[in-house]
Amino acid sequence: MKTMNKLIIVVVILILGIGGYFLLKPERLVQETNTFEERAKAGYPVLMTNQNSPFATNDFGIPSKVAKVVGITTAEQMTREIESQKIPYFKELGIKWARLHPNIFGTFGWSGVDPDHDGRNLDFTKQDALVKLAQENNISLIAAISPLPTDTEWLTAETYIPESKEAYFSYIEQLVERYDGDGKDDMPGLKYPIKYWQLENEPDLHNKVRASRGNANFSSPDEYFEVLKLTYQAVKKADKEAKVIINLVGIGQGIGNTSINYLQRLNELGVESYYDIFSYHVYPQSYDTFVLRDNLLKFKQLIGSKPIWITESGINGKLGETEEKQAAWIIKHYVFHIANGVKKIVWLTLTDMSPNVPEGTVAKYSGLLTFRLAPKLSYYTYKKMVEVLEGSDWDNIQIIQEKDGIYIYKFVKKDTGKSVWVVWNDNQGTRKVRITLDRDTKNVKIVEAVPKYKTGKDVTDYDTAFREIKANVLESYPSQLEFEIGNIPVFVEEK
Repeated sequence: MKTMNKLIIVVVILILGIGGYFLLKPERLVQETNTFEERAKAGYPVLMTNQNSPFATNDFGIPSKVAKVVGITTAEQMTREIESQKIPYFKELGIKWARLHPNIFGTFGWSGVDPDHDGRNLDFTKQDALVKLAQENNISLIAAISPLPTDTEWLTAETYIPESKEAYFSYIEQLVERYDGDGKDDMPGLKYPIKYWQLENEPDLHNKVRASRGNANFSSPDEYFEVLKLTYQAVKKADKEAKVIINLVGIGQGIGNTSINYLQRLNELGVESYYDIFSYHVYPQSYDTFVLRDNLLKFKQLIGSKPIWITESGINGKLGETEEKQAAWIIKHYVFHIANGVKKIVWLTLTDMSPNVPEGTVAKYSGLLTFRLAPKLSYYTYKKMVEVLEGSDWDNIQIIQEKDGIYIYKFVKKDTGKSVWVVWNDNQGTRKVRITLDRDTKNVKIVEAVPKYKTGKDVTDYDTAFREIKANVLESYPSQLEFEIGNIPVFVEEK
């Protein structure tokens, strides 16, 4: 059979030339070229080398409501807006992953490509533009999908289940096929495939809200599970390598134990057979680490060995008030979760919400930039975090201490083998901490992770914005460092 396939390929080349071969290259070839190098040489789209990076943001697309206000109606307008208002910050921060929310202009949700909801004649114009813009800037995408017609439909629809399951299945299959990178029906010019598909955004919160309005069935665990089964089967039919992500609201937003109860019911229905990655959101009302720990443990107990992602997260950092707390919390949030097995963490937004948004709104001031695009302390902290930790061996992070309000973690850089310790103190006042260095460590640099200013407006020179800390080297072998730490996390970098 292999001999016959080779003969067919030779005939195609002789008749149509090399170009004709690439137009008609057999799907089987994709299955037989499994390594990055083989797929690249064969001319197929390949995953970017940043696949394991945990740093991501939700703020790549333009919210559909914002698009209406500013008059964005075409893919070209959308592209120009993202290029000017978002891409420069992605580059400076070093972020290589973005999640596409289902409520953005150009959504990958059903209404975004198939407004008639019949599964035919899908229009990928806006979605292609987003994918091309992302790959031009070396950004990998996580796409959220939804059966709902519009971003407000969950407030009025009677059921979450599609009227035509066949049409919905067709939409998912065609969508995944277009961006899977297997050489069959791919987007023209596709370089980097999309391999992660999240079903819906906070279905448990939708159910909670609708239940308070008299319809407890809408987006219930049973309805979500029925749509999930359809989605999973369609995704896997198009791309066996693709991963299906389920999502719950998680921490904050007045949700209480709703996510836990929702997940327990999904487990009763047999959900473990229909998803690959569990995700939830983190919007705590406390800047301390114990809140993160308690909720992560609850979810781990319910999902077994499934990977965990956090696909939205944020905490308020109001200019001149809680900026420093927000910046410090970013380090706690990312480092704690990464060290405890969370593989991807998506920050909600680059910018604060509009001043017109009511005070008290969850995450109104969660941006790394103000609404007017002025960098906050958290912006510089995020940039520093990525610079210091990117390229670490994410599967071998050592938890040195997580008790008595002191948290110490050790990372190792893959390219140099050098160590980085991250330390913080959740206690009131300062505490002395002690770190045992590697046997061959000769020199370290200790730097606070938050700029030494009250607000981001005061930072004029990024390179000198972070305060260095002096430490005592104790007479021991291996060497030990002892230093005092207050409420600002620090990086201890081996030099």
